[in-house]
Amino acid sequence: MKQRDLRYYWHADRCDPRIASVRLRLLHPVAFLQSAGVSVDTSDVVFDPSRHDVVLFCKSVSEGALEIALRAKAAGKFVVYDICDNVFAGKDNKKTARRSAAVRKMLALADHVTFTTEVLRQQILEQVPYDIGKTSVIADCLDCFEQGGSSRSVQSLRAYHRTANFLRRNEGALHCIWFGKSQGKKSGLAHLQAAVRYLEGFSKRFPVTLTILSNRPFRYWLYSRSWKIPHHYEAWDLNNFGDILAMHDVTVIPLEQNEYTLGKTINRPATAIMAGLGVIADSIPAYEELRPYIPLDDWSAQLERYWNCAPSGDPQLAQARLYLESRYGKEQLGRQWLELLSMPSSMAAGGRAAEEVQPRDLPL
Repeated sequence: MKQRDLRYYWHADRCDPRIASVRLRLLHPVAFLQSAGVSVDTSDVVFDPSRHDVVLFCKSVSEGALEIALRAKAAGKFVVYDICDNVFAGKDNKKTARRSAAVRKMLALADHVTFTTEVLRQQILEQVPYDIGKTSVIADCLDCFEQGGSSRSVQSLRAYHRTANFLRRNEGALHCIWFGKSQGKKSGLAHLQAAVRYLEGFSKRFPVTLTILSNRPFRYWLYSRSWKIPHHYEAWDLNNFGDILAMHDVTVIPLEQNEYTLGKTINRPATAIMAGLGVIADSIPAYEELRPYIPLDDWSAQLERYWNCAPSGDPQLAQARLYLESRYGKEQLGRQWLELLSMPSSMAAGGRAAEEVQPRDLPL
């Protein structure tokens, strides 16, 4: 069966564009594939084995996803499972155990597995034996945000104006921003403290501000009580993120290397660079390709650099944007998904006979 005859179903537990992995690893690829004439349905359509030949899963660890995967295998369909985080990292608790068990079950059903980075592939395969020949690494595409969107809510506009007023009160400062989820000690605000120390030292000579866009206001309040620089918090909002990001000069990305962060993607520095900001970051494997454009792990020198040369006029950042677009543009990554889904016609037949996969056979 030729690819144009195959019909695809791409599932996410929450098909919500506010979730980065859903935007980058479902909605953007689906839009590209559909524009190329490929038939792709998403979770707003009910999976139907009589209509869908290949089933892909993004950010899927629910009982509903497992039920779809079981039905797909029972009907002889080809199953692709996409993993974007090391779900085995972090504290041993009931939530982590449930997610880990769900991923093991989905992997047992998958005919092919995709990962965001090579490091993440190695991390997962250390935990779950799987044929590496049936895996692929497909990076996140660039996450570029529009400015001045007409769909902004009153709440989004108020957050935008609060941030603008904060920056205006500190006019002339180097305006830094940190954005992202905060997940206990493994990532997020817990890693920001070291960066704040650098910013505080820098502020003894030059004015600096720090804006936080995140999902943990109480945790921000706990950490920020001791900060000695002007700072401001807003909830991360898809509707105003591009506008708020563009008001700043530099994105700071402090990271402690651990089992969770080591497998992360280039997404955050790439998002900032494409928005015209400078980047000051600690190193993880995915960031190394940016080292020619944003020297990593050297916070003091980078703060000086962006104070003396506005990011908007930095030729290295201009080169970085060209580099990122050439490697991670939506069309480039869309073609990689298209190539993956162009695998031989065995895709249409599935990998195992229907009777071979039963719920009782799945790992606990």
